[in-house]
Amino acid sequence: MTDVQPRFRLDGHELDVDLRASLAALDDEGVLHARVVAARRAPDDGPPPVLHLPGLPVRFDGTGLRAVLDDELRLRHDAGLDLGDDEDELAAVTGAVTVAAGDRLRLVGTVRLPDGRDAPLDVAVAFGGRGRRPAI
Repeated sequence: MTDVQPRFRLDGHELDVDLRASLAALDDEGVLHARVVAARRAPDDGPPPVLHLPGLPVRFDGTGLRAVLDDELRLRHDAGLDLGDDEDELAAVTGAVTVAAGDRLRLVGTVRLPDGRDAPLDVAVAFGGRGRRPAI
């Protein structure tokens, strides 16, 4: 991952990232805390989807910091996607989470939609570091 362009792509729809509402941090123990909010550009008027990755451990695998977000890890850390519907539960997200250079987050995976189908999810955001806003 080189220069990261903010991206929140859900089921083929580019929703952009609300940089003011999104937060991400990697602590000294390699634990990622992230809340990435879409700046919805979809035609419906619902609230924007929000990716929650609270307390997700990432580990160095020889090339970068990564985590495979499977069902066990997702449930243990309350990770998922808030689709803005009236459901109390987060939609299940699985996939690969990568943190590059300690300040670039990317998740590529799938989300289980309320209709039962799996949809592609691609989220990327830069945070911290020199020349970037402290919140992101």
